[in-house]
Amino acid sequence: MAIIAFIVLPVAYYPIFKIGRKVRGVRTRYQRAMAEMTAFLHETLAGHKIVKAFGMETHEKERFFAKSKDLFDLEVRSVRIRSLASPIMEILGGIGIALVIWYGGWQVIEGLTTPGNFSSFLASVVLLYEPVKKLSVLNNATQEGLGSSGPYL
Repeated sequence: MAIIAFIVLPVAYYPIFKIGRKVRGVRTRYQRAMAEMTAFLHETLAGHKIVKAFGMETHEKERFFAKSKDLFDLEVRSVRIRSLASPIMEILGGIGIALVIWYGGWQVIEGLTTPGNFSSFLASVVLLYEPVKKLSVLNNATQEGLGSSGPYL
């Protein structure tokens, strides 16, 4: 039963790793877009007299809205990717627990183990999967921080 329970852990690592890498990439692009937005605002506000003199207010407003939309799209993408982690971990945890119940139930029916041992092991497995699920959230937060730190790490 322990082998079945621990088979799910490496399988669960793969989606955590993939989602973390995507979060990091999106966050890096978000930071670049934010830097561009900040530079654009500084340039526009510092040169507001020139913008007004040439009647470029509409052009600058369109540029601002385009940059704002890029930031918004990146943030939505980041939230979508991060929100995938919890359901994937729940599904994998559920599959692992179902396999343990199936195999452990078979062992109890065959008389290879006692119902007490089986229920104790099942409780241990359920308690084991909670920290693994939290690890996914922690990994996403770490990858987001690394993505925001830029190319320095």
